Amino acid sequence: MLYSEDGYVYLDVRPEIEVQEVGRVKNSVNIPIQNATRKYDPEQKKKVVQRTPNDGFVAAVKKRFPDTGAKLLVACSDGRKYSMDALMALDEAGYTNLTGLKARAAPVHPNADCALFQSARDVRGPCPDVTASGLLPPCTARHPRD
Repeated sequence: MLYSEDGYVYLDVRPEIEVQEVGRVKNSVNIPIQNATRKYDPEQKKKVVQRTPNDGFVAAVKKRFPDTGAKLLVACSDGRKYSMDALMALDEAGYTNLTGLKARAAPVHPNADCALFQSARDVRGPCPDVTASGLLPPCTARHPRD
C-alpha cells in the first residue's frame, strides 16, 4: 500500500464526528479541517450536523508533522468534501509531498490510473485527477470532456 510501503501517513481530514460514526482507517491520523457537532434544529425538528472551519488545522498538522517534506496521503469520505481544501491549505503552507485520495478506498500504488487521485496543484489544470508533488507524471489520459 502507498501509505505503508512508501512511507506515507494516511491523514484523515474528516470531522471527528464522522470518524466516530463511520470508522477510521487503520494507522491513520485524524486532523479535521472542519469541526462538526450535532445540534437540534427546531425548524427541522431533528438533530442536524453543524460545521465550522477548524482555524487551527494547518497549525495542528505542523505540530504533528513539522517536516514539510512529510509524505501525507490526504483523504476524507469522498475525496472532495474536505480533502481538496486540506490539500490546498497544506500546499500553501509549504508541504511538498502531498497526495490526495479521491475516494475512501484502499490506497493504490502511484502508477495507478490518474482518475484515482486529485491534488491541490493540479485541480485547476487540464486534468483535475492527477496527484500533487510529482508522484505521478502529468495526466495524458483521455477524458470524456477532452
